Amino acid sequence: RVMRAKGFGHSLLSLLTLAAVVVPSVRSFRLQTGAYFSVLRSHSQGGARPRTTVCSRWHMSRVEQLTERTLGHYSARAVQFWEGTKDHDVSQNREALLRHLPSGERLRLLDVGCGPGRDVKYFVDLGHDVTGLDGCKEFVDMCQKLVPTATTVVQDIHALDLPPQEFHGVFANAVLFHVKRTELTRVLGEIAASLRPNGVLFVSNPRSMHGEDMEKEGDDFDRRYGHYQTLQNWRIVCQSVGLVELEHYYRPPGQPIENQPWLASVWRRP
Repeated sequence: RVMRAKGFGHSLLSLLTLAAVVVPSVRSFRLQTGAYFSVLRSHSQGGARPRTTVCSRWHMSRVEQLTERTLGHYSARAVQFWEGTKDHDVSQNREALLRHLPSGERLRLLDVGCGPGRDVKYFVDLGHDVTGLDGCKEFVDMCQKLVPTATTVVQDIHALDLPPQEFHGVFANAVLFHVKRTELTRVLGEIAASLRPNGVLFVSNPRSMHGEDMEKEGDDFDRRYGHYQTLQNWRIVCQSVGLVELEHYYRPPGQPIENQPWLASVWRRP
C-alpha cells in the first residue's frame, strides 16, 4: 500500500505539474486567438488594420510565390506572347468599354495588365491619354517602345498604387483571373477607387465552365496561377465594392455558350 501510495503521489504530482504548464498555455492560446478574432472583427467593422499574424504572413508569402511564378512565365515568353496575341481581335471588348463613356472627349484610360501594348496603342491612336500597367517588366518595356507617348508603369497587381478618382475608364482584359481569389475583392476595390465618379470598368476573364469557382496553381508546363468564376459569383465580388453592372457577354462571339470560355462584363462606379 505504501508503494502504491507513493506511486499515486508521484502520479498526482506529475499531473499537477502538467496542469501547471498546460492550463496557462491553453488560457494563453484562448486569449491570443480571442484577441486575434477580436481584431479581425474590429477591422471588418472599420477599425484599424490588424497587425501582421503568422497566418497572414504565410498567406502573403504564398501570394508572392504564385505571383512570381506567373510573372516568371510571362517574362520568359514575352516575345512569344506578343507574336501570339498581337493580332487577336478584341474589338468587341474595346467597344464595350468606350460605348459607356462620353464620346468626342479625350479620356484618361488605364489598361491593367497591358502586356506588350496592343490595346494601349489602339486607345492612344484614338487620341486618348492612356496608362499601361503590368507586373511583367519585359511587357512594360515592349509597350513603351511600341507606344512612346503612353505612360507605362511596372506594378504587381497584388500591390497596386493607383491615384484615386483618376481615370474615366479602366480596361482589364484577361488579367484579373491571375489575382489570388482571396485577394480579389481588395484588388478590385483599389481599381474601382481609381475611377472617377461615373467611370467605367471593363473586365474579361476565362470563366468557370463547371458551375462552381475553380483555382489552378500551375504545373511544370504552365506555372501561371488562375482562378475561374461563375457569373453569379463574379457579380457578388463586383457589387461588394460598389460597382453597378452595365452589361455582360460571353466570348468568342457567334459560338454556342459551351464553346465560349470567356466572360466579359462592364461596370460603372456611381
